[in-house]
Amino acid sequence: MPDSDEQPPGRLSRILAVARWAAVGVLLAIIAVRYILPHVAADPDMVSIKLEDAVTVDDIKDKLVPPDQIFVNPVARQLVELGNRLVAAPRDRQDAIRQLFALSENPDILGDDMTTYLAVRSAYWQLRRDPEVRGSFETALMLWDAAESLESNSAIAAASSGSAAGGLD
Repeated sequence: MPDSDEQPPGRLSRILAVARWAAVGVLLAIIAVRYILPHVAADPDMVSIKLEDAVTVDDIKDKLVPPDQIFVNPVARQLVELGNRLVAAPRDRQDAIRQLFALSENPDILGDDMTTYLAVRSAYWQLRRDPEVRGSFETALMLWDAAESLESNSAIAAASSGSAAGGLD
């Protein structure tokens, strides 16, 4: 027999207990759908490889064309050379990782150009994190774009400083 201080569970506490278990069940279902099912039942579109979509590394490599302009800025030349080496030997990336890290550690070398700095830093992390050969090619494209940007910014800065110096005469 219950004591006079204890009261039998009321209707509200039973409803709350059922609601609590229902919430736990919903959370488990969400976790199962989000994390377990994608690994168990793969999407049929992800598994099938269409012949026209299959592209070899050599096909991509042939389409990559480095910039053909002459670079005056030494850092821009270095970025183009790094990109060229990544295209020539996409799996040999350790030297490029070291050079990009050194460049990104000293933003003054990049002429205080935030866009170029972010491109160099992104290229560094792309090489560090993406083990695929395609990642090396994407990095080469980033480096070539950064080199062109750095070169054009250097030319603009040189032209503006030359015109400012000429205006002082």
